[in-house]
Amino acid sequence: MLICMILLMEGATVNTKYGNPLALCIRVPSYLRRHTRLCTRNAKMMTMVLKGSHLASSECQRQFEMRPWNCTDDRESLSRMIIHAFQETGYLYAIQSSGVAYSLAQACSKGLLKRCRCPAQKVKFVHTRQSNRPLRRTKKSVELDRRKYEKFEMGEEVEYSDRAVRKLEIRMRSSTPSVGCVESSVNFGITEASWLLMNLKSRDSRALLDEHNKRAGRLALNTSEVQSPTRCRCHGVSGACAAKICTRDMPKYRSISDFLMNKYQSAISVTSDNNGGFKLRHSEESVQPDKLDIVYVERSPPFCERNPRIGSLGTKSRECIPGDRGEAGCDKMCCNRGYTRVELTQRQKCKCVFSYCCLVKCKQCERTEVKYVCK
Repeated sequence: MLICMILLMEGATVNTKYGNPLALCIRVPSYLRRHTRLCTRNAKMMTMVLKGSHLASSECQRQFEMRPWNCTDDRESLSRMIIHAFQETGYLYAIQSSGVAYSLAQACSKGLLKRCRCPAQKVKFVHTRQSNRPLRRTKKSVELDRRKYEKFEMGEEVEYSDRAVRKLEIRMRSSTPSVGCVESSVNFGITEASWLLMNLKSRDSRALLDEHNKRAGRLALNTSEVQSPTRCRCHGVSGACAAKICTRDMPKYRSISDFLMNKYQSAISVTSDNNGGFKLRHSEESVQPDKLDIVYVERSPPFCERNPRIGSLGTKSRECIPGDRGEAGCDKMCCNRGYTRVELTQRQKCKCVFSYCCLVKCKQCERTEVKYVCK
């Protein structure tokens, strides 16, 4: 809030298309923007940051939907929990950082940011028709070539009437980002998110722990496990590979989320050393965790009971699955308190029939859904 007030005093500009950057700023989780450059005066950038934060929150809630801690977006609960260096706290910093980096990378690949634009892809192709006629560049021929280039960009086979074996080089932007475009966009997102999310004030062991987890989240975008495969396609008359275009899609954010979830499940318990780094707990040798590892200091509580001190909302009235031996099972979710079977009956339209003319007749059917909730 203090940062937002300072920006307002300095005369932060408001972009009507993207909204007030200060209003966008306060919608980002407070633990993510504290002591950082995140609250920028650039409304477009703040829109991308907020989009990435919402994407991260949505994926976090999906991953933890059937776990005792369900990645709640309750602000009071988060403000209490973020004080502690739990395993879940490390995941929060990692997933939020990855969401911001991903949103910026995606905006870059689409050409939405002035500071980052993908270079147009160079495509070379050769015409094999023999002709010694000089090339006449009239207004009509220029327009004809323009139309042919457009057709070529759409992947259609076209025939040119230029000189024999003439190499033409055109600059085009494919509807799917090129390999180089995706790589440069991802690198931009990682670098920009690092600059925006860096803690500018605290450099103690806890701040270094959080910075490590934020970096782990950002670098997840560049791992081979989440990269989309490269696709190459030939273009040319009668199947000849006169031009070859290789493209790659942006990584799917769900793949990044799954990758970080695996890192959460294998998170490393550490203690701080005297050199500002980390070492494995209960180990005599100093071991520096990998840059992609999520690290934590405090053992996580079971989150069974409501405890405002640590931000636990408890698992009372949470849905569970009987007989499941995992986190979603009623024994684990309800912490052995037992559960209740609940039947929900809903009336909805069914067996709809179209009657001539322009009338749909439906019957009302009852649908019973059974749920199991913790006591």
